[in-house]
This record gives sequence, C-alpha cells and structure tokens, in this order.
Amino acid sequence: MKNLTLTSLILTAITAISLASANSVFAETANLNIKMKPLNNTKGNLVYSLYNSEGSYARQTDELQTKTIPVVDAKGADGAAHVKISDLPPGLYAFTVFHDENANNELDKNWLGKPQEMFGISNIERTLWSEPNWDEVSFEIKSGENKELSITLKYQ
Repeated sequence: MKNLTLTSLILTAITAISLASANSVFAETANLNIKMKPLNNTKGNLVYSLYNSEGSYARQTDELQTKTIPVVDAKGADGAAHVKISDLPPGLYAFTVFHDENANNELDKNWLGKPQEMFGISNIERTLWSEPNWDEVSFEIKSGENKELSITLKYQ
C-alpha cells in the first residue's frame, strides 16, 4: 500500500512538471513590425525606445530596448522607416521614436520646450498638448503574433 501511494505521488509530480514545461513551450514569443512615416529626409538617425511597463514609460527610463539606427539603413522603398523587434513575450508595450536629424542623440527642443525634430508615439496621431499617459499609448502583443504598428512622425 505504501509503495502504491509513493508511486502515485511520484507519478503526479512528474505529470505536473511535464504540464508546466509544456505550457512554457507553448507560450510563444511575438514579433513587432514598426512602420514610421513620413520621413522628410535621410539625415541623422532614428532613436527609438520600447517600454513594457507604465512606470518605465512614465519615467522614460528602464526601457526594454533603446536603439539608434541611421535613417538611411531603416528607410524602405515606400519612403517610410521600418524596424522589426523579435522575440517579445506577450504583454503590453509602448513605443516612442524621434528623427535625430543632427545625430546628437537628443530630441532638440526650442525655448518653450516644444520638439524641433519629428517624433512619434504609439497610438498617437494627434498634436500633443501634454504627455500622453500609458493607457493612451500602450498596445497589446499576443503570444505568437506578428504585430504591425504604424507611427506617424510629426512636429509639435
């Protein structure tokens, strides 16, 4: 009887471990394909950041990914810039980008604090009068998805 109970416990544990492993195998990563337009010229770089939490977006720190790429390398035949970010876990994200025409790695602003270079934020098409919040800019990526995101670059 003891052997049967011990055997049952071992088989139950093995089954539970197998199911947990199978679930993690089936939680597929996703890809994010971003199209950014219009581009007024091919000078300088695109500087983009991908955020995966409200806190990191609000602080503009602890980005999941930040990259600087030359515009000429990102510009496609359609005149838009294209970036692909692979192997993302499912979840909520926000994306910001600016066209750093003078390649100083800063979003240049005038004396009023208004951007002097084109920029874009996920889900925002309108002119901004204030910083949009997480609920406005976040988007969901599902397991195994090839998410398409279109960003409109604009001056303030």
